[in-house]
Amino acid sequence: MDNRRLIDADWLLECLKKEAEFCIKEKFNEKNSRFYLGRETVLTDIINQIESGKFDISPIPPTIKPGDKVRHEELGDGIVFALDKEDQEITIVDFDNEGLMHIYCADLEVSHD
Repeated sequence: MDNRRLIDADWLLECLKKEAEFCIKEKFNEKNSRFYLGRETVLTDIINQIESGKFDISPIPPTIKPGDKVRHEELGDGIVFALDKEDQEITIVDFDNEGLMHIYCADLEVSHD
């Protein structure tokens, strides 16, 4: 089971930007300038990573189960034979023209016929 927590990225960015602004102001205070300069750098890096989408969650793939009719872009139509016991992101599909093959679930489209 996926234990990732969903958070409000906009709120997080707002908090990080406020903290970065505080660091920018405080780095000119000679007493703590090195501390705030380093902190500002780290905060700016995190802000850039969040804005670039680095931490965005990937969509949850549809549930594929044995017996489902599926289509693969290159291999065509098939029926899910089983899920791989070692890796649940891989399924064993019996393709009409190719026979049994191990395929990533993400590469399959469930047919709604």
